[in-house]
Amino acid sequence: MGYATVKRVPRVFDPRHAKQIHDNALPIRGRSPEVRPLGSRRDVDAYSVRMNGDDVEFVLYKTPVITYKPDGVIVLRTDGWASVSSHQFIQQVLGIPARGKSGSSVFRLGNQYYTMTGDNTLTLGHKGTGAWRVLEHETLYGYKASRKALTNVRSRYSEFRKYLGGFINLRREEHVLHQGRPYEIRANVLKFDVQEAVDMFGVMDSTYNDVKALDRSKIDCIFDKPTKLYYFNPTETQKQDHRDAIRKYEENMKAFTDTIVNGQPEDVKHHNFYRGAMAFLVEGYRQRMSNHRSEWVLHDYERGGVVNVNEWMLNVDEAILKYHAEEVLERVELEVGKTPNPKYAKWISEKV
Repeated sequence: MGYATVKRVPRVFDPRHAKQIHDNALPIRGRSPEVRPLGSRRDVDAYSVRMNGDDVEFVLYKTPVITYKPDGVIVLRTDGWASVSSHQFIQQVLGIPARGKSGSSVFRLGNQYYTMTGDNTLTLGHKGTGAWRVLEHETLYGYKASRKALTNVRSRYSEFRKYLGGFINLRREEHVLHQGRPYEIRANVLKFDVQEAVDMFGVMDSTYNDVKALDRSKIDCIFDKPTKLYYFNPTETQKQDHRDAIRKYEENMKAFTDTIVNGQPEDVKHHNFYRGAMAFLVEGYRQRMSNHRSEWVLHDYERGGVVNVNEWMLNVDEAILKYHAEEVLERVELEVGKTPNPKYAKWISEKV
């Protein structure tokens, strides 16, 4: 299925024409329940037409993407499948420019854009002039960062951020990268030895062949905030696992941020800041090496780790702000045609 096959699907603007196409399409022999092809018979598994009461449904695979109602109303839906196939199908049948953006579907009707997300719908009517009019569309919400709140949160960790400046100055090295290129790329990096991480966090038994792994049980939350529950119709067990992951993250991040916040006694502050910097260093490197095993098996990292200074500092700042997402982000109604910013949406833990 692709652009060549979708071009064999007819263009249909009104319910009477859709009903005529349904009635004229001969069912595929031997199929139960009945399946009628939409366009070429050999493409029936991709494109089909069916009746749902008095409604005519144009189906892409198993999703009724376009529904024609007897009163002339047309309803679009993708059930979350904002794919190239869905957009090509809608554009071929209705002549409406469609594309995907940030996991959503965006349609252009006249000079206005409309966004459809998830299992929401877009309801259209057809004017006598041949143009479309939007009858119903979803109201979208997104998040924007409050500058005042950002400044307030960052100020609570100003002493640690200053400490990180000195930490970087002491450890920064120039690293030359070739990576198969005929030229060099030079970058400022931070390096650490695996023994330094072991001395700070200790070791634990690994599930891999009786080897040892770094004990990351209290710091693996730093760059791993649970946000969206990525399941259609999640089970109660999956929901509970998600709730448990959120609770564990909040508990561990509360304990961790308490060690890097301002106002600590001088006799413990340096050690806490050093431990916090090492935690960000270890997890920052782990984030870069995400294709490795789920555990920090020691012999995988015998030569220690390297992180890019600029990327690392951005990630440190984002990790702290993400923990305070409910404080620094405001939920706002978006203008018609605007698509929610996926970056900030990923900062919020979905409640189930």
